[in-house]
Amino acid sequence: MLLRNFIYILLFVLLGIKSAAQSACNSYSFNDLYGFEENTIYDIVQNQDGDFWIGTNSGLVYFDGHEFEYYSVKGYGKACSNIKVDPLGRVWYANFGGQLFYLENDSIYTALEQPNSPQLIVDYFPVGQDEVYYFLAESGILHHHHIGQKQTKEFWKQDGCTRIVSGKVVDYEMELVTHQVIPATQQEEIVRFTLNLSNGTFVRKLLGLVAETPSKNQVISTADACYYTYFKSDRLGVLNLDREDALLIEMGEVYSLNTTQVIDNEFFLLKKNGVEAVAIDSPNNRETIIRNVNASTCLKDREGNVWIGTLENGIYIIPNRTFQHNTISQQGLRAAVVTNQGTMYYVDVNNDFYACDFPYHKQELIAENIDFQGFLNYDPINDLVLFNNQEEAYSVKEKKFVVSKLGYFKNAQFIDDNHVVLTRADVAMLATFDRSPIDWKEVVYQLKSSQASSSDVPHRYVIRNVRCNKVVQTRDAQQLYIDYIDGVYYYSTSDEPVVLKQQGQPVIATALMTDTEVGVWIATNNSELLKFEGGQLITSYKLPATVSSIAQNKDLIYLAGKNEIYRLHIPTATVNVIDETDGLLSGKVMMMFCEADSLFLLTENQFQFLNCNYDFINNRPPELFIEEIRLLDKRLPLKDHYDLAYNENSLTFSFRTNAIRGKEQISYEYRISGGDWLTAPRSSNEVRLSNLAPGTYIFELRTINEDGVTSEVKRISFIIDKHLLDKWWFWLVIFSVILIIAAVVAKYRYSELRRQNELKQQKQELQKEVYKSKIAAIRSQMNPHFIFNLLNSIQHLVIKGDNENAYSYINRFAGLVRNTLDYSEEDTISLREEIKLLDIYLDLEKLRFPESFTYEILEMNTRDIQIPPMLIQPFIENALVHGLLHKNGQKRLRVQFELKEVLICRVEDNGIGRKKAKEIRARQRGNHKSFSTLAIENRFELLAKSYHQQIGFSYEDLNAENEEEFTTRVTIRIPYR
Repeated sequence: MLLRNFIYILLFVLLGIKSAAQSACNSYSFNDLYGFEENTIYDIVQNQDGDFWIGTNSGLVYFDGHEFEYYSVKGYGKACSNIKVDPLGRVWYANFGGQLFYLENDSIYTALEQPNSPQLIVDYFPVGQDEVYYFLAESGILHHHHIGQKQTKEFWKQDGCTRIVSGKVVDYEMELVTHQVIPATQQEEIVRFTLNLSNGTFVRKLLGLVAETPSKNQVISTADACYYTYFKSDRLGVLNLDREDALLIEMGEVYSLNTTQVIDNEFFLLKKNGVEAVAIDSPNNRETIIRNVNASTCLKDREGNVWIGTLENGIYIIPNRTFQHNTISQQGLRAAVVTNQGTMYYVDVNNDFYACDFPYHKQELIAENIDFQGFLNYDPINDLVLFNNQEEAYSVKEKKFVVSKLGYFKNAQFIDDNHVVLTRADVAMLATFDRSPIDWKEVVYQLKSSQASSSDVPHRYVIRNVRCNKVVQTRDAQQLYIDYIDGVYYYSTSDEPVVLKQQGQPVIATALMTDTEVGVWIATNNSELLKFEGGQLITSYKLPATVSSIAQNKDLIYLAGKNEIYRLHIPTATVNVIDETDGLLSGKVMMMFCEADSLFLLTENQFQFLNCNYDFINNRPPELFIEEIRLLDKRLPLKDHYDLAYNENSLTFSFRTNAIRGKEQISYEYRISGGDWLTAPRSSNEVRLSNLAPGTYIFELRTINEDGVTSEVKRISFIIDKHLLDKWWFWLVIFSVILIIAAVVAKYRYSELRRQNELKQQKQELQKEVYKSKIAAIRSQMNPHFIFNLLNSIQHLVIKGDNENAYSYINRFAGLVRNTLDYSEEDTISLREEIKLLDIYLDLEKLRFPESFTYEILEMNTRDIQIPPMLIQPFIENALVHGLLHKNGQKRLRVQFELKEVLICRVEDNGIGRKKAKEIRARQRGNHKSFSTLAIENRFELLAKSYHQQIGFSYEDLNAENEEEFTTRVTIRIPYR
């Protein structure tokens, strides 16, 4: 496709060309409908997704059916054209400064700059990832540019080639149409070349055709043919280069043509004053598409809409070419009426009276500045056009004004040659056209009523003194209906008048029309269409809104709404909406009627018409796009399936459609996992699913166009995982863990019971051992040697006659025996009791020593604690027997207590020392049984097992310098509680 701006060099002189009275297709402003602010349009392209790319003065514009997004490169000219979409999905465009750009992943890259001598790029051809071929204006050289390497070279040129007109690339082969000077004739002829882009080889084909007006020609390539256009005299020549036969199209004003395009086997002539379409196979069949626009480009989209880009007025869209219009009056119309012959008569705002014959292309002025107040009526019996406020009518047959004596009226219905029913703002009356007295024998309807009365003139009779609007008579002239402000009345030839009712309420009409066969159609103020026959309701249809006018063509009923037309198909009772996106021009409908299978709509200054056989049902479903899926506020990559955690249970689906036709009436429906279809809110185009329970879901979405055609269903599946507590395997693991724990506990319990039994047995053994140690302690406490010496000492006191001391010692000895036996039954006794027991023992031991013996018991930071009984006495006895007994002189013994983590007891004596005592024991071993430490050691071992502390005893030899100092110390570590 050639760069259209190459042709736009002809656009700077704009000439207004007055068009003939010819119809044009209905269109609407894309800019007004979508708020698009760009008025200069160079190119329009639709991509494979159905979205649009628009070349404007402000840069490249993307339109997705809802929003616009602009793209341009800073530092370069923004105005762009010649948009292409390559197989990789990249969008290419060229500006008018010689630069070439492409858009990929929403970023623009500069493909070609031409920094030294920028020239206009006429056409270009992206090939692969990094290659592009292009040629410049008025150049016969094909250039190759490598984007990645930024290297440009001349790829192909031929001697004599003055200009490359066009090219096309298919599978690494390029077809070029060129102008080449032929040496033999020195004329520029059309030559085609086929280039192999892989190796640069080419095939040349000389067509033998002279290039007419070479600076204005153009090549248009389609899938079926290659067309070469040129100007010759005042005609546009079109040459099919594949058939090599010329197709000449009459152009008229050659200078008004901007460019040409081919759409559906038609040439679209884009001119400074409009667009025309010419059938390629029938060049004399020319149709005006749009008038009074400076057209630059055109496009037919997937829905069949024709887009017309202009250089001054933005974009116009033609939904269908069967909906056309004529501008009847530039000033505007006041009233119109159509005769039996199909001729339309109207009065414009200047009160000029016109006639316009079918098909309403030409109008004829009949009279200027007539006295007119607002209503025209037609008398089909006398073939007269009636003016409601003057005493004359226009005879269609005689083509002149004749006398009319009906006076002022709003609507008239002739019931025979002379009788007419007139409606006015405050009354409905029967009158004679010639003002003769009413002959009731000639009147077929029962119009007389007790509520009515004759007027003051004999040629009029007041039917009802109520404001009324319209009166109609059925085609068989047997039923008359008058629309009053309080209801529609039915008048028959035999019965009294009847007010029409529906569900017990009077029918309030907004429009009336007689059926083409029998009965009457009444549109009501509650948006219904009713069919009455003989005063009886036959059928009813619900309408989208109230209507103001009705027309019928066979089985089709057309009803005029505020900004749309409703088409009712009677057999199927289906209602279709015809609005601006179908081609309906805006404006209040003054009159609507059907003629020759066409619907005609008269607005204030335009006459619109369409073929009634045209099917307005839009059978093309809208293309649906899911734009975004959000998890809470996080955007997810678009996929067909998602696996989500249990707390990822709130999803939002955003969607759109790029449909142009019926845009405001498109609806969206969705459902979850095969449930009922629900309508999505149209304001936001999104669906939010919140707090979904765990499970497998399928989200289905579809869109429905204005005629109920449904799109392909889009499906997104997702699985919301269960919470950990809701998973069967979790409970299996928990159950298994419980079993394992139970087994471990059972094993532990079993081991514990065994251990406790063993401990119990050990305890019993320990208790036995303790008991044995206690017996041993008692035995050591009640040492026979001690008892023998003590009794000897007491006996000596008795012999001496010291009975008092003897008695005292006997009592003390008895107390010692008693306490020893008592304490042997206890596990612990207080420290104070132990010291008291030691004090008694030491006091008794003093009797054994003939020389002086002293002792002392010291307490340091001790408190009332409990200790095992009879642990200290054996060590004191050992000190006495082995240390002090063999010492001469003063004998001393000291017992100290100190409380730490255990009770520390220190027993010190100034005896002979352990070394000498050992020597004495060695000499006396045969006949003296020495004190044995075996029992006390055994007892300490048993206590250590019970208290789990570091207890026991240790001996220490002290370095005594004189006889008074201590020589031996035993330190006892005793547990306490």
